[in-house]
Amino acid sequence: MNNNYMQLYNVSRKVSIDESMILYKGRHSIKQYNPMKPINRGYKLWVRADMDGYISKFDVYEGKTDTSSGDSEDNGTEQEFGLGEQVLQTMTKDLFGKDHQVYFDNIFTSIPLMEYLKANGVDACGTIRSHRKCLPHDLKADSNMAPDEYDYRVTKQGIIIIVFYKWKDNKSVFLVSNFHGTEASAVSRTQKDGYKKQFHCPAAVKEYTENMGGVDKADMLCAVHGLDRKSKKWWHTIFGIIDRTLIIAYVAYCKTESSKITTLEFRRLVAQTLITLDQPPKVGRPALSVTPPVSKKRRSSEFSVPKSIKLQNRGAHWVICDKKRGRCKECQRNKVESRPHSLCSMCKVFLRCNENKNCFAAFHEVE
Repeated sequence: MNNNYMQLYNVSRKVSIDESMILYKGRHSIKQYNPMKPINRGYKLWVRADMDGYISKFDVYEGKTDTSSGDSEDNGTEQEFGLGEQVLQTMTKDLFGKDHQVYFDNIFTSIPLMEYLKANGVDACGTIRSHRKCLPHDLKADSNMAPDEYDYRVTKQGIIIIVFYKWKDNKSVFLVSNFHGTEASAVSRTQKDGYKKQFHCPAAVKEYTENMGGVDKADMLCAVHGLDRKSKKWWHTIFGIIDRTLIIAYVAYCKTESSKITTLEFRRLVAQTLITLDQPPKVGRPALSVTPPVSKKRRSSEFSVPKSIKLQNRGAHWVICDKKRGRCKECQRNKVESRPHSLCSMCKVFLRCNENKNCFAAFHEVE
């Protein structure tokens, strides 16, 4: 599934990596509890998404012994990194050398990880916990900093430059980046009276705020018309992954078609398309019939394709071309000889479609 997500859509340059939860309150060995999430019990997913909510990669967390959380090819790195760093290493492996920007929170961030990602051609930025190793200790104290003041330190190892920021918001925010500079910017905060006020901050803080909500956007789209139902059977929650795949298709559809439809309308469109698909052929011997078969006329006024197929969900019918010619069904009903290359992608019948005659519209009863 992850390979299809990457091949069928051009992933945005700026992506974020975060946790996501699939609701499940039954018993299972990989069920997790996270009180900081709206869904605090269920299966944990590591998700990579852009700001549109398109999920380009996900991984189910199965515990610390999960082989997907570590990189078996880098033996030395696997022992050096902890769980969070190993997860991020796996989630960004297919982005190496492609000039992507990755944003993540303090679960994953460490200074050795930032150096590792920069050495492999990945720009990274994330919040970091103040008690992590390799952090500077000569920054300004909280009591000496104004609400919109910040301090920073820069370290350089060869061509790799790491910048560590401390910004005073309501409380101190620690951020580390391997591609931002020390330039200043501003963010807006809504006050109690409803007005917005500008606060000075590093440019890294502003870009982090603008690009970190991709996974939350995908969770919001899943929750609008989700498929979750209460169940104690663990395999029913597989529909949570199918639901996310449907949201991925929705985001790609809105981008490629430049259409602003709701998720409910898109779900209806997908359901109608699946309903109108051809039925699979029956396997086995045909049933014996007592009545003799009725011979059909050579030229019938009725089409072989039922109206339930050719008239429903017209947006799924397209004109395609084939190397072979075929008898036009509309011309055949009108007793006209015509063998075009064009046919309907859904009905699988040849229909003439040119500047002289548009049998495709007449067949589907389009005015």
